[in-house]
Amino acid sequence: MTHASRSPGASRAGWAACSLLALLASVGSAPPPQQLAPGQWGGEHVELRVEEQRSRFEFDCAHGQVEGPFLLSEDGRFDLTGTLTPEGGPTRQGEERRLPARYTGSVTGDVIKLQVQVGDSRDAPPEHELRRGQPARLRKCG
Repeated sequence: MTHASRSPGASRAGWAACSLLALLASVGSAPPPQQLAPGQWGGEHVELRVEEQRSRFEFDCAHGQVEGPFLLSEDGRFDLTGTLTPEGGPTRQGEERRLPARYTGSVTGDVIKLQVQVGDSRDAPPEHELRRGQPARLRKCG
């Protein structure tokens, strides 16, 4: 009875091919996003209430909302699409004041750095700093 022999080079080539395939599979797949835990965040002129499937923002003269979970990338960044509704001032009955908004920033520990881009505005939005569990300091428009 004879055994088919494998050359050491063939075994190493097979191992290298398997290793290469595993490496390529891991490079092509991004880690799943993380969800920010529900809770309240506050800062100067802004409050954020994170829920499982919605986030609500309260500003001095506006309020906003993002539907769906508050997802973070591996490095703590977020880029969420939602709405912003201005408050105060005259309005016509039935007038829609809700505007499209983009909420971007990062979370590091108990601090959120937040920017809100409204509509098609090209202006650089101010950055807000919020802290987990801290009450907001709002000055509501009358």
